[in-house]
Amino acid sequence: MMRMARKLLQLRTDETIMIGDTMSTDILGAGSMGFTTVLTLSGVTKESDLDEFGYTPDFIIKSVNDLLDEDLFAQVLSITKEEKLQAF
Repeated sequence: MMRMARKLLQLRTDETIMIGDTMSTDILGAGSMGFTTVLTLSGVTKESDLDEFGYTPDFIIKSVNDLLDEDLFAQVLSITKEEKLQAF
């Protein structure tokens, strides 16, 4: 479904950002496709749950409202696949 949405929007993988609240579906699925991932802690996954997963999102925010912060939003938009690989 995520890949189909990306194609429908005519985006490249490196242009696609997934914002989700569930590590086991939203973040895992988007991360496995190479999308930039943003976990919001305002939903299913809580900060205390993060140690249970063998992968991490590119960004963690408390709420989607945090994306109104211009500096954070610029960081999310500017991350590249190469930068993500260097982080690991």
